[in-house]
Amino acid sequence: MKDPWGRCLRQLTGLFQSLERETQKVVRVVQALETRRVEEQKKKESRKSNVATEVKELPAENLYDELACPKLEIRHVHKLYDAIAPQWDRTRYKGWPRVDDFIVSVCRSNAPSPLIADLGCGNGKYMHHNNGLVIGCDISSQLVQICRIKGFDAQVGDALNAPYRR
Repeated sequence: MKDPWGRCLRQLTGLFQSLERETQKVVRVVQALETRRVEEQKKKESRKSNVATEVKELPAENLYDELACPKLEIRHVHKLYDAIAPQWDRTRYKGWPRVDDFIVSVCRSNAPSPLIADLGCGNGKYMHHNNGLVIGCDISSQLVQICRIKGFDAQVGDALNAPYRR
């Protein structure tokens, strides 16, 4: 007759060995995740210090200089809007009620066909008013392309230096 306790002990030993192997796997995964978290934290801190360094490199009086400001803006603002343009269009489709009311009041004024310039028009959420001539400009070429697809008159330009005649 075979020893039933021996068989039971062998099975328990096998279970404990399997449990130990799985525990070691979990420990390795947790260590890898912790290492990744620490690396990502270092990257974030490095990015923060790089941005701080970039801003410090530009003297405060030159932040609005035509040669210094665009480099900073292009790197951190313009490229962002170009990258998020499709999501921006899907989530920013409805205008603010007071702005819409203002545009409607201008369009209903006694002027035969008012000219409305939407500087920083984004995806054109305020350009749908057809009682007046609405033109727009935005720094993001991708958002301007979305406006054009919607049939609006928009062009790429800086609102601080509008691409229209005075």
